[in-house]
Amino acid sequence: MPAHLRRGRPAQLAAECPRSRAQPGARCTSPRGRLLADPHPSRLDTATSKEPESWPYHPPQPQ
Repeated sequence: MPAHLRRGRPAQLAAECPRSRAQPGARCTSPRGRLLADPHPSRLDTATSKEPESWPYHPPQPQ
């Protein structure tokens, strides 16, 4: 595939795939072990969503 068609892929491959367990930077695989041309949709959702910031809970300190 030409490089100009791959522009969005590095961001899509930055997250681990929750379906095929592909590591960040690696392509997704099918159940038979074949490399997929496009990432799984769940991986795209993971890559585009932002992690929610944790709520800064501070337990009360004993006095």
